[in-house]
Formats: sequence, structure tokens, C-alpha cells
Amino acid sequence: MKHTWIYITLVFIGMCCAEIEAQSFWFGPKVGATLGIQRWNNFERQPLFAGHGAFFVETVDEDKTLGSLYAQLGLHQRGSATRRFINSWDNVPVPALRFVFNNISLQVGAKKFMNDKFYYLIGVRGEYTVSTNLEELNERFVSPSFPQPESVRPLVAGITGGAGYQFEISELYGAGIEFTVNPDFYNNYYTPAIPNIISPITGNSITLPETSIRNTTLEVTLVLRFLRKVEYY
Repeated sequence: MKHTWIYITLVFIGMCCAEIEAQSFWFGPKVGATLGIQRWNNFERQPLFAGHGAFFVETVDEDKTLGSLYAQLGLHQRGSATRRFINSWDNVPVPALRFVFNNISLQVGAKKFMNDKFYYLIGVRGEYTVSTNLEELNERFVSPSFPQPESVRPLVAGITGGAGYQFEISELYGAGIEFTVNPDFYNNYYTPAIPNIISPITGNSITLPETSIRNTTLEVTLVLRFLRKVEYY
């Protein structure tokens, strides 16, 4: 499944490049800060402060009236945190915990300018979770209530909406900043209820409730823009 996702991504990028080969387009890197929010069983946890990076291509809207289409591929960290956690069976305070999902994200969408500088955007995303830190956390804190790596659902999808400001440094160079919100459609993690678990506190048999984890992230992104200009004579 992992290799299939990589093949689909490469084919899509190849199709995009072939489509815009004969016309001008913008391209460049994006990098920024992420505020990760996760809902565990419909309860929001504390936010994760993380980062993201991507590479994009975008059609040229010379008059800034029709809008433009874009595609981007990047690595985005999703997750949440626990600022105060007590190991209740030992009564030992544990430092802040970060639950991190590293996702490769392929996004396509459209931009529409409100004036020469400001724009809004809407896009759809497909993501693949390449790694998490859940195994490390389970090695540090042996607890059946912690999310288990084998229950991660690697394929997720969602939408992206936001707004941005961009400016041109020269005819061929520019920069900008974007603010986006990125909710997922599906859970990135799920386990059904697990019966007959021995409680480390009482020693009795208990049933762990089902656990579902869904991501939403807020991102602020610095964009560097380079124009590949095609002129006809």
C-alpha cells in the first residue's frame, strides 16, 4: 500500500508537469509552523506545536481575475500533546508528551484573488502516515491505554481552506504568507474496545474503550515563488 501511494503521487506530479510544460507557471518551496489539534473520542486534546514543508506548482493568473490552480506535495506533522500527565499507579509526574504523526500530503486546489495582493484558497488532500512516535512512547511508558502503532490508519483525506498575501520582488520572483485550516475527513487512528485487560492500578480485569483519533491543523506558511516564464515569438 505504501508503494502504491508513492506511485500514484509520482504519476500525478508527472501529469501536472506535462500539463504545464508549454505554459508559464509559478513554483517553489513552502515552510512553516503547525498547530496540531486531535480529537480523541470526540474530546479535544492540548495542541501540538510542530512544522511542515512542501513544494508547489501553480498556474499563472496574470490579471488576477480568473483564479489559478495549484498542486503541492509535502511533509506535514499532525498530532497533539499532553502538558500535564500523572503516572497514577506510581504517582510520578511525567513531562509533556507529544503524539506526532508524520504525514506525506498531496494537495490540489484553486486560488482566487480578492485584489492584487490578497487571495483565498480551497483544496483537497490525500495523506499517508510514514511514521509516528507511538512506539517510542509505548517503550517509555508501558500502558495499554496509550495508542498502539499497529492501529494507525495510514491513509487519510481532508480539505484545506485559507487565505494569503503575496507580493512580487521582481518579474520572476516573489514571496508570500498563507494561513490555512486543515480538517481531516477520516480517523488517523482507531481501535475497537479491548476486553480482559489487567489494570496496573487495581490488578482487576477491565475493558478499554474504543479509541478514535482525528486530525485538524492550523498552519502559517512562508511561500517563496519563482516564475518559469514561457514566451512565444
